[in-house]
Amino acid sequence: GRFCCYEWAVTKKYDPSNPRHVELKEGIELGNSLPDVNTIEDITQSMSDAGFVIEEVRDVAEDTVVPWYEPFQPKYTPSGFKTTMLGIKLTNLAVRAMEVVRIAPAGSAKMHSNLSVGAMTLYHAGLEGIFTPMLLMVGRKPE
Repeated sequence: GRFCCYEWAVTKKYDPSNPRHVELKEGIELGNSLPDVNTIEDITQSMSDAGFVIEEVRDVAEDTVVPWYEPFQPKYTPSGFKTTMLGIKLTNLAVRAMEVVRIAPAGSAKMHSNLSVGAMTLYHAGLEGIFTPMLLMVGRKPE
């Protein structure tokens, strides 16, 4: 049989000794409730260790016309305002207010903050090319 998956991974440009890269990676993990995001090499090795013959490993994001991180780009437009610092702060205030009047459950503002960290770090990691959410892997089990 064959196995195909998309993985989130740090790219070859990721430098674990670069504090900025580590900060972005940890922000992605926090904001998206992920375990440790691995390198493409580690993920490929894990698939191989599981007994698959690797047929394809490709960062599909490299082939896109519109960068995958574009929706997270802060813009003062109706659709982009939510990712600006002002939009994030206003939304967080609104969520906090909803918590106070018990429209939103306790912890909603904290969750909003975590999600905002995730969005911001995804955007910056994408800009820097150190992360991809579009690692395509295809493998097959040997006969």
